[in-house]
Amino acid sequence: MKLSPPAEDDFVFVNVSRPDDIKSASTQRTIRRHVMRDIGRSRRTRPERRTWPVALKPLEPVVEHIPASIDPCNTTFYPVPMSDRALQLMHFMTTDRDYVFRPFRTVWFSMALTDPTAILVALANAAMFLDQRLRAQAYQLDVVGSVMEDSHPRLPTPPEFAAQVPDILSPSLRNLLGDLAARYDCFYDIATAFNHASFIIQYTDGSLCHSQTPWGGEDNLTIIELFGPATHFLLSMPRPTEMDSITTDIPVLPLREVLRLALLLLLATLKQDVFLFTAHECGYLRWKLLTLIPQLDTAEYDNSCLKLYLWALVTASQLSHSTQPAMYLDQIRSVMDLLGMRGKETSDLVKSILSIDILESYAPSPLSELETSSCP
Repeated sequence: MKLSPPAEDDFVFVNVSRPDDIKSASTQRTIRRHVMRDIGRSRRTRPERRTWPVALKPLEPVVEHIPASIDPCNTTFYPVPMSDRALQLMHFMTTDRDYVFRPFRTVWFSMALTDPTAILVALANAAMFLDQRLRAQAYQLDVVGSVMEDSHPRLPTPPEFAAQVPDILSPSLRNLLGDLAARYDCFYDIATAFNHASFIIQYTDGSLCHSQTPWGGEDNLTIIELFGPATHFLLSMPRPTEMDSITTDIPVLPLREVLRLALLLLLATLKQDVFLFTAHECGYLRWKLLTLIPQLDTAEYDNSCLKLYLWALVTASQLSHSTQPAMYLDQIRSVMDLLGMRGKETSDLVKSILSIDILESYAPSPLSELETSSCP
């Protein structure tokens, strides 16, 4: 414990033994020092106190409200730590015009920037919507890239694009495919492929008849929803070289591949001519058909195979008219002779299987040239 210094005494005592001691020098000095103590203190010059002027400016009023909009990269107002993924979701919520759940555009904004639970719920919703968008974009790029080389897709079809295609095969085509599927298991997927193509042609023809082209919008997903599943299915079908040795001995297996390529070429031409969508795969598909068709041996084909082969030849010839007119005319004549058909019968047969009259204005049918050349 620290002791405080003793206070100065107000009295001083001197010792004298006789009256003359009061005049002694030491006694007088003691008396004089005590008397003059206060007088000397009052005369002593005191140091001046230094002062510094201080001017206090009024503080600006504090902004109490949260701004109406934010920079997603500015983490000042967020009540939870924001990772790169969270900032990506926040940017998606505040900028994407097609995003439906927008709490940060209205009254939810203030609560979400003060309540961690609210902002986490908002980020969870954004993750769900953003995941759907990214899956659709990746799916589209995968299909577009795979069809350029006629290779298998790397990604599966997203659930939102995997709707069941209605069975709208024509009676003639259903009978032909049913007869072949009963004998060859590899023709089951051809029926599904024709269903996809028939649905697209029916939808497109109905839209054009009513002068409705919903696919014309910049952000419209109709093309992806229509052509994505069909193209994905055709690209996922096994190629003849990928099947087991027992299956590859089937003589109609090359016919199955020709039908697959003809359907892919049909979809590509529809995208390019009707939907005005880029389809650079047309040239490669025509080349593959041109290489494969001469290898087919029609000697072992029955009427069902010959009719499907005739449809593929007429379709491939019509879709190649812009680059190589009158292609496959010799093969078409040969199959017509095997079936004992003339021009009108052949035209009716082709239309009964899968009509592509929707492309007549873009690519004339080769059957008209056959009818003209056969006239005397």
